[in-house]
Parts: sequence; structure tokens; C-alpha cells
Amino acid sequence: MSAIYFPKPQPLSPNTATKVIDGVRKQLIKGQWVNVFGVPITDSVYYYWFEYLKLSEEYKKACANNGKGMTKLYKDFGNVFDEKYEGIEGFWDWWRENERGAKLFGIKAHGNNWISLDEAMSLQNDIKENNIKLFAVPTNTTKTAIKKQFNKLLAKTDFKKAEQQGKPKYPIADSKVDVNSLRKCLRVWKRNKVEGVDIFQIGCELMFLDEAKIKELQEDGRSKKKEYDLDWFWRDAEKSNGRYWKIYDKVMKRLNNKQAKEIEYWKDIEEDEAKFQKERKNRTREQVMDNWGEHTESRGLAKAKGRKPIDYLSEEMIEEAMLKEGYTISDKQRTKSKQALRTNTYRLLRKAEANINAIVEEGVFGVKH
Repeated sequence: MSAIYFPKPQPLSPNTATKVIDGVRKQLIKGQWVNVFGVPITDSVYYYWFEYLKLSEEYKKACANNGKGMTKLYKDFGNVFDEKYEGIEGFWDWWRENERGAKLFGIKAHGNNWISLDEAMSLQNDIKENNIKLFAVPTNTTKTAIKKQFNKLLAKTDFKKAEQQGKPKYPIADSKVDVNSLRKCLRVWKRNKVEGVDIFQIGCELMFLDEAKIKELQEDGRSKKKEYDLDWFWRDAEKSNGRYWKIYDKVMKRLNNKQAKEIEYWKDIEEDEAKFQKERKNRTREQVMDNWGEHTESRGLAKAKGRKPIDYLSEEMIEEAMLKEGYTISDKQRTKSKQALRTNTYRLLRKAEANINAIVEEGVFGVKH
């Protein structure tokens, strides 16, 4: 069989230990890190093709009837619902069985690596049909000499157009398909269609929201408790944009007025306290005997009734006032956030459904990604 390459990274054996070094996946072999052409199974598009196919009720019925109604698909993919194909190990067995993965998703390729004599012999038909040409590279000369010889041959060679060169039996619909998106859509489908979890709850899970935030969103406009959008507050503070300073100026004007009144209040208290203490010091004997000045709530510090001075211009007071002035999360915003969560989750659910249908109806995968 000719060498095979895949439009998207193929899955690696679950027993293959790899590591990404400088953006390249490598495997440690005999003390050396060598490049590996592939990714862990759960990072491969082809694994999700397999998993999405298992979500099709139509294909499940066909498998239960030996492929009736979907003969071609069944012949190629087999009964993916078989217990022996469960889990990561099961997928790997399915992929390797009769070179299924290579036959379904691979493209014949030559020149990606050095080939053995046996591999060269297996290419006889391709050579006769002028699909490939072999170039013998002597190892007892220089790379420069080899490049010159090879470039001369390239100049004399007629190449087939790209569209004539090979396509996989089952293609990826969108070359930009995102594995993370496929993974997320798969999770949404299973949580909703299989486990029966509400769309809103799934959306909260995807956003990693804690119970307090979920409860807040669920209450919508019924809650009157103030919540502050700290994220936007700090973003505006870091950028020092127009909105931030507009709110700041408005708040500072109000706080300066409060601070002036606070200063005046305590000035009056202190003056009254000083006057009271002077009068108390000059009490007559009769006034002392009558405990005059010992207990009073109408003079000096006693008038404050334990109240402490307020610093309206402290960082904490300014921050709190600014949050109240321009960074309060309204009930309308909560409702909007809840709707956004639902809309986004439904979008992921529809993507999953579109891919399930594309597999069984058109033999493609990775649509709407």
C-alpha cells in the first residue's frame, strides 16, 4: 500500500507518550526526541467523526439491521455501537482494524519520507500510471549536487493538477474545523439529548459559573440586590478611558461636597465638646453634687452617639461610589446575560446536529465550523 497522509492530524496510539517541544509534537525514542506526525486521540478530528456518528439514531437503527438503509456507510464504518469500540481503546481498535482509518480518511502520498525496497515495489502500478516518479539519491555526494540534479528533473516533469491528485474517501467539509469546538458541541449534545440537562444549566457549565452566579441569573429581574461589574470597572481603570473619567469627575464632585459637610459637622462637634468641657470644669459645688455634666447626650462628643468620622475621599469610598454610579449590573443586564447563555448553547447544539446529519446524509464532517 502507498504511503498515506491525512488532511488533519491523525490519532496516535493511546500507548504513545508524546510531548510538545517548541510547538512541535515529539516522541522520546532511544534517548532522542523525534518528530511525531499525529496527535492524541481526543485531539483528532477523526475521533470526533467517530463519536458524532454514534449520536445518529438513524445509523444506530441501520447497525441493528446489518446496515439496512445505509449499506455503503455501514460497509465502511461498521457497527460503531459494538461494545468492543467503546472508549479511547475501542476507538483505536476501530481505527486500526483492516487499516480502516487510512482507507476512509487518508490520501496516498509519496515523497514525505525515505521508503524501503519493499515499499518501492508496492508502488509499481502508480509508477506505470505515471502517478509518481522515483528519484535515486546517492549518499556519497553533496546536497548541493543532488539539489541541482533534482531541480533539472523537476523542470522537465509535467505535474497533474492538484484536484487530480487524490482526495480522502470521506472529506472534512471545512479545512478550518476546530477540535475544541467539536468537543464542546459534543458535550452540549450529550448533556441535553442524552442526560436531559436544561440548556441554561449547560450554558452555565460551559462558562464555569459558580452556584451564586447561576442563582443570580436565574432570578432575572426579580432580584433587587445590587451587583457590580468589577471586570469592566478594572478594564476602564487600566485604560483610563473617557467613560471612566466622566464617572470619576461626577463621583468626586459629590464626594467632595459630602467631605466638606463631614468636616463641618465634626468641627461643630469638637467646638461644642471644648465648650462643654470648659463649662464642666467651672461647675459650682451644687452642680457637681447634682452630677451636672456627667451624663448628657445633647452636648459635645455625646451628640455623635458613637459615630466615627467618615473619609469620603478614601480609595475604598471612591471605588464603591464609582461602582454604584456606572458599574452596577442591572436586572435588564442579567436577563440579557441569561438569554445570551441560552442562545450560545443552542447554537452549539445546532452545530452538533448539523454534523451528525452531514455524516449520515453526505458522508462529510466538520460543517459550520
